[in-house]
This record gives sequence, structure tokens and C-alpha cells, in this order.
Amino acid sequence: MKEEEKILVTGGTGFVGSYLLRYLVAQGYTQIRALRRPGSRMDLVTPVAGQIEWVEGDVLDIFSLDDALEGVSQVYHCAAVVSFDSRETGRMMEVNVEGTANLINAALSAGIKKFIHASSIATLGRTRERETLDENRVWQRGRFNTQYAISKFLSEQEVWRGMAEGLEVGIVNPSVIIGSGRWDE
Repeated sequence: MKEEEKILVTGGTGFVGSYLLRYLVAQGYTQIRALRRPGSRMDLVTPVAGQIEWVEGDVLDIFSLDDALEGVSQVYHCAAVVSFDSRETGRMMEVNVEGTANLINAALSAGIKKFIHASSIATLGRTRERETLDENRVWQRGRFNTQYAISKFLSEQEVWRGMAEGLEVGIVNPSVIIGSGRWDE
């Protein structure tokens, strides 16, 4: 990717997204736009906040996505709700699945060149046997999968749909993510 191409990062004020923004700035990228909800905490991006073009919006607001994608070549989709609290299931499904579907649709409409989705190893599923998993693993519904895993699996399905419709995609499936930040969350 060329440094002058405009990048959009969703979830830039979150844990993974903030690390990505700091990395992109450190690598010399200057055309970085990030989507943020009104009232988002900016503590994780303080060192680079002035070097980012911030656009207020939400993955659940289709019109804000159209505006955010204007002039963008690549999207790094890091926005997601991460929770293992069953009371958060509805919100996870809404943000992780519907939000990703909205962003895929908007990216297809905007002619985005490349779409990178920050997913999770949880999309590989979990069984009682806990066997070794790899990329050949086929998802199995079951009681050992968390609602978070299901939401990320379904969000990945939206990304695969985007690929089937012509979008160039990449998906990363990290396991445990560790770093400095909000230790109380």
C-alpha cells in the first residue's frame, strides 16, 4: 500500500484499533481516517490523535459509513463488542454482525480496494474434545461456543459474502491479545 492512499480504521479508539493507528503513524502513513462514536474515550490514541482524521459515526449508521468511506482505498475493521456476559449478546450481535454487514455493503458500494477484518480465533469454534484447530476446521454449532464466538463467526460470514461479491478481503484471527491500556476492563 502506498502511504498516500487513504485508510479508514473502525474501532480506532479501542484496544486493537488504537495499536493499529499508532503503528500506521509510526510507519509514515499520513492519510489515516478513523471512525469514532460521539463521546468515545481517546486515552488510548492520545499520542497520535492529532495525526488522524477523525470522523464521527457508527458501524450501525449506514449514512455515516458512506461519508467515512469517501476517498478511502483500504479499510481496517477493528470495531467490535467483546464480552462474555450473556446480557451483552444482543449488543454483540448488533455491532459485530449487523455493523460488519453494513460496512461490507458500504465498502462494496464505495469500490474499496482492500478490506481487512480483525476477527478472532473464537471463529474456529470449540468442542468438548478441545482438539488442535487449524484453518481447515469447519465451524460446528455447539454449547461450548460462546455468544462472542458466534457473533464473530457470523461477522466473518459477512466478510466472506463481501469477498464473494468482489471485495478483496483479509481476515486476521488473533487469540489472546495482550498489551498496555485499560487494565481494569
